[in-house]
Amino acid sequence: MRRVVLGLLLVPVALVAGCGSDGPGASTSGDAACAAPLTFLAEPAVAPGQTVHVQADGLWSGCRDHGYVDEDGRAHYPEPEPTPLTDQVVTFMQGGAKVELTVVDSDPTGAVELDVTIPADAEAGPAVITVGRAMPAALTVVTDEAASPSTSP
Repeated sequence: MRRVVLGLLLVPVALVAGCGSDGPGASTSGDAACAAPLTFLAEPAVAPGQTVHVQADGLWSGCRDHGYVDEDGRAHYPEPEPTPLTDQVVTFMQGGAKVELTVVDSDPTGAVELDVTIPADAEAGPAVITVGRAMPAALTVVTDEAASPSTSP
């Protein structure tokens, strides 16, 4: 029984120790890391000129994953309270090319939802779409040439 209790005590300590700031890219500010904002696409493969639905969340001026909820159910955050980000550039990137598709403001929940058109001159192959500082979403640009089977003699 003693081993089980000791094991149960060590697991939480190991989990807490894993949240330290010793690793690569560690914060030196003394603050815990924020959850990264993310970009999502409705379709993983699109053609040049096609419209794709894009969503992003977590677009805040600071961390909203550190705080507490009081007895009345109200959320409280460190001062100053984070605000939704505005003027977030939506970009399409492929190879070395970067195309600004539009500029958006996140809603009161720190989210964005919109449709964008893939540039008509996009080439077949991998690309990404990014909303502001959110992590990019990968996609594959497909063309009729890329989709059709090649014939060889």
